Amino acid sequence: MLYSPVSPLKNFPLFVKSLIIDTYKSRHLAWRLFTRDLSAQYRQSIFGYIWAFIPPLVTALTFIYLEHKKIIAPNIAGSYPLYVLTGTLLWQTFIDAITIPLKVMHTNKTLLTKVNVKKEAIILAASGEIAFSLILKLVVFLAIAPFLGLATAPMQLLVPLGLGTLIALGFSISLCLLPLSVLYTDIQRGLTILLNFAFLLAPITYAPSATQSSNILNSLNLSVPVIVSTRDWILGSTTLGPIVPLAIGSMLLFFIGWTIFKVSIPHLISRIGN
Repeated sequence: MLYSPVSPLKNFPLFVKSLIIDTYKSRHLAWRLFTRDLSAQYRQSIFGYIWAFIPPLVTALTFIYLEHKKIIAPNIAGSYPLYVLTGTLLWQTFIDAITIPLKVMHTNKTLLTKVNVKKEAIILAASGEIAFSLILKLVVFLAIAPFLGLATAPMQLLVPLGLGTLIALGFSISLCLLPLSVLYTDIQRGLTILLNFAFLLAPITYAPSATQSSNILNSLNLSVPVIVSTRDWILGSTTLGPIVPLAIGSMLLFFIGWTIFKVSIPHLISRIGN
């Protein structure tokens, strides 16, 4: 591999072309990394893949219990168990899109420093793990939801758009944070605290309030309108919401994050290899 002091962004069309070509060439390595990491993750686990959907299920059951005991009053029309289960599943999908790429990068840090491989394999492997985790959650959700009152509705056809936007948004945040996360473990620790705090503030287990826009943190949390719109579609609402501009913005942010990853990864490997 040849390294040059000239910024790869100087010839932007050539940079985009190399981004696409390198990603395509890394598909076989990405598959090997994905299957290896997935196998290692659950090899010494009794419950195996069940752990993929236990977190949102336990969270949902906690709030369902609190609502049943009248400890909280979420003021939800319709089935509260279905409402909170849908919200926690969407939130966990967003969390996975942020945390899994960081985890995959840290897992394969030694490989990147010792072997000259296509670095885009990390992104593809992380994408596969996110998709696998989402599929397991959806299988469990679709098995449980009909018993909680879920009925089919035309707007449910838009759910893949909401899920794609949510994943693209979380993945973009992860790619932007990845350079700092590789160098400093504080990023992942601080991110865990921030996301737990954001969960309590976001309308995941309760309905959005009329003063939602006045809450600064929720206004900054772009996942909130995506989660709210996607949950409404799952539950049968005909409201479109601001999903289209958010979907476009998420894809642009994803490209920016991918660019940051591509430009910074040679420097990161040099730093962590010393």
